[in-house]
Amino acid sequence: MGPEDTWWAREDVACLTLTRGKPVTEVLGAYGVDQGGAQYLTVQQARSAFPPDAGVVLRTGQLDEWTFCHESGLPEGFKPAVLARLSSGSETVLFFSADGMTNIRRFADGHDAESFEPGNPRTLRVSGRNPLWEAIHGIAPHPSKEQTVEGP
Repeated sequence: MGPEDTWWAREDVACLTLTRGKPVTEVLGAYGVDQGGAQYLTVQQARSAFPPDAGVVLRTGQLDEWTFCHESGLPEGFKPAVLARLSSGSETVLFFSADGMTNIRRFADGHDAESFEPGNPRTLRVSGRNPLWEAIHGIAPHPSKEQTVEGP
């Protein structure tokens, strides 16, 4: 395997967003992409067309109700303004890793709702519920007033 085959693995930064209920075109618009210049490329075509220092390369797609966007190069998706646009009228989850630190954030309807470094409870910042923290750390969600909890 030559160096051209691993251009994506040499990145120091990883940025992935998942946005609920929005099409790829709307997600790209939230990133400020000129969709007239956007290209649909295979991974091999992208490797040939964009060397590691080419700037940002966005890879997008849809999985059921979620649209993902993975960034290579200098990411934009971790910026609050981008997250606010992505999550407007919806919800966006961000996985961001740089310099050995990983951060997970959830934006709901344009607002920062939950953020943390996995495994580090001191970093948990939450506005309301914290479903990502609970899911990642295997914590059962707290029952709401509408739920019935049966016990001994």
